[in-house]
Amino acid sequence: MILLDNIIFDLQNYGGVSKVWDSILCELKNQKLPIAIIASSQKEKYSNLKSLDVNSFRFLPICIKRYLCIRNKDVMIFHSSYFRVHYSKNVKNIVTIHDFVYEKFENGLSKFIHLSQKKHALKKASAIICVSNNTKKDLLEYHSWINPDIVNVIYNGVDKSIYKPLDSKASENYLLSVGGRNIHKNFNFTLKLMSLSELKQKNIKLFIVGGGALTKNELLLTKQLGITEKLVYKDSVSDVELNSLYNNALALVYPSFYEGFGIPPLEAMSAGCPVICSSLSSIPEVVGDAGLYVDCNNPESAIPHINTLSIKAEREVVIKKGFKQADKFSWKKTGSQTVALYKKLLNRV
Repeated sequence: MILLDNIIFDLQNYGGVSKVWDSILCELKNQKLPIAIIASSQKEKYSNLKSLDVNSFRFLPICIKRYLCIRNKDVMIFHSSYFRVHYSKNVKNIVTIHDFVYEKFENGLSKFIHLSQKKHALKKASAIICVSNNTKKDLLEYHSWINPDIVNVIYNGVDKSIYKPLDSKASENYLLSVGGRNIHKNFNFTLKLMSLSELKQKNIKLFIVGGGALTKNELLLTKQLGITEKLVYKDSVSDVELNSLYNNALALVYPSFYEGFGIPPLEAMSAGCPVICSSLSSIPEVVGDAGLYVDCNNPESAIPHINTLSIKAEREVVIKKGFKQADKFSWKKTGSQTVALYKKLLNRV
């Protein structure tokens, strides 16, 4: 039996990890494999899969390590969505690593807890999944003791039934920022870009989607830069609304210092939205030659790209490259490659 831990659905309502997990469960619906899932807040969505209620398990919190004790002897593979491990030596644990943000940018107790859980899970892993080659490179740098042969790169995907060009597309005069605004996201780059005279002359606005309300420091910076009236904040939008925002934007601005993968640029390209981005970490793997690369320490480096996008023929070239690049990724592929790994570990390939 393959057992999957659905804890991620209780840890986040929406996010990249949830999308990855959903892709695996969706693929499992079509597979004739002995599967069980741990009941979660979304258990009704997967009612066709055997669901084991959490009360059937006994959790042993040893320090900050997460052990999952299961009496069912049929379990052969356990894949957790957030660093749990199965205690039995007869069960093969699979660990998915999405990024190394904590290692690179966080401090304090939360970093200690996260790194301890991650290291413990890695030590127990029979197979490791990384969401990009850059994440695999980071993994082997931070944990050089890991055997590279057990590391598998399985990319994240995009739902092309949601993120797609609209027939009624009418490009508006705004740039788009999507997702979190932690320090590694380099959001100050985007704010400083908005303050440049070239953008002020064009009367370009910035639509900010997600990431929570603007912080005091962000609000102070926008005031100092004189761009408060240029910003439009949208906290929570549906997939349909986000697709519309991608469709009508001049470009997505994504100047991150670091990403484990980077889903927003992929969604943007699939929707026909040009991507202005940094060339660091995994981002080139995702956007390829469709990306309009900038120096993430110099907002002025984005101006030539914005000028290029104002030329219809040039813009169409960038958009077509984006479509071609986005076609390389899908959640179906993410799910099927993960299930293929399960079969390999079960010696069923």
